[in-house]
Amino acid sequence: MASKTPKSAPQNELLAPFEKSLYKMLSELKLNRSQNKFQQKLRSDITRIRQSEHMLVKADKTTNIYQVPIDEYKKLLSENVTARYKNTSKNTQNSINLEARQIATSLDIADRVEIIAERPAYITLKDHKEGFENAPKCRLINPAKSEIGIISKKMLDSINMKLREITGLNQWKNTSSVIDWFNDLDNKKDRKFIKFDIVDFYPSISPDLLKKSLDFARSHT
Repeated sequence: MASKTPKSAPQNELLAPFEKSLYKMLSELKLNRSQNKFQQKLRSDITRIRQSEHMLVKADKTTNIYQVPIDEYKKLLSENVTARYKNTSKNTQNSINLEARQIATSLDIADRVEIIAERPAYITLKDHKEGFENAPKCRLINPAKSEIGIISKKMLDSINMKLREITGLNQWKNTSSVIDWFNDLDNKKDRKFIKFDIVDFYPSISPDLLKKSLDFARSHT
């Protein structure tokens, strides 16, 4: 078995002048403070952010960031939380974690699934909505979710893929799929589009609606 020797390789005399010049160059190296417009703006923005007494809130579907007074942000957050959730006890969370552990154990993935992480909810501002300035609408982001949802999503993706193949129905998952579908349409000038917006899409999925959807899938697969 080969081992590392503690002895250093002999110095190459031909490289000595090069090494000396390299060390000299490094010792004489001086750094000058250089600024450009981007760095100046970046430094100015950082200072302004640190000195701000407001919350910086991201927009929902744009790159805008808004300064919101802390009291107003707390009010918007509270209104959105109480509109969709209700108070519960620690026992409810423990029950969810216990059920998640049982599911993870049955699937032999218990060593890869974490319990619900206690993360605070936050909001983004829907500045693309009409009347945003006078009556701001928000999207509530709840990061405290069970990881079992990831497993459910994969199962539902598999079911939806089979349904699309069997029924021939359209179900687009991204923009490129819609563009491909549109490009394949004939007589585009004779067709019309309907634009609509689903309010509170995920909160509107009740247990009864989910059961009906699964029954529909079961009847076709």
